[in-house]
Amino acid sequence: MADVLVVGGGSAGCVLAARLSEDAGCEVLLLEGGPDAAVMGELPPDVVDASEPTEAHDWGYVAEPDALGRSISLPRARIIGGCSSTNGCFALRGAAADYDGWAQAGNVGWGFGDVLPFFRRLETDADFAGDWHGASGPLPSAGIRPPSSTPSSSPSSTRRGAAACPMPGTITSPVPWGSGRRLAMLAAGCV
Repeated sequence: MADVLVVGGGSAGCVLAARLSEDAGCEVLLLEGGPDAAVMGELPPDVVDASEPTEAHDWGYVAEPDALGRSISLPRARIIGGCSSTNGCFALRGAAADYDGWAQAGNVGWGFGDVLPFFRRLETDADFAGDWHGASGPLPSAGIRPPSSTPSSSPSSTRRGAAACPMPGTITSPVPWGSGRRLAMLAAGCV
């Protein structure tokens, strides 16, 4: 019999179960209503291509209609990894000034300098190295290059965008303002 039952294998549930199971004396049962691919090759193709959201592994929830009768879908994934498995998987840190503002408001340990080591411990950045990027964390990070057939990726639109917005080396830099490639949390071989 398990000591702890974690219901839902989404991002938080998987992390919680993994952290709890680091204690050899704690038996953890993770309960998920959707499939679990044991190896990368077993993942459904629409999940592997995380460049766009997919709703093929979804509970099918729909919001109640609003006053005008409009209703929207409420995607909630039914698969290990939860919505992080079916959403377009991308990574973006908050602005350094926001973290520093939280620290100045009395939230000790929340300044950007305080949280940066944790961001670095989480990631293995395939594109960048240095003080702002991790190299041995559990979350792979790489820039997604848009397909050449999309208008937004054409050289002329890229030049126009770069003229209007600066393009930092990486959108996870201390001042992540401008335009740049979207960073995805993807394992090698995906997308």
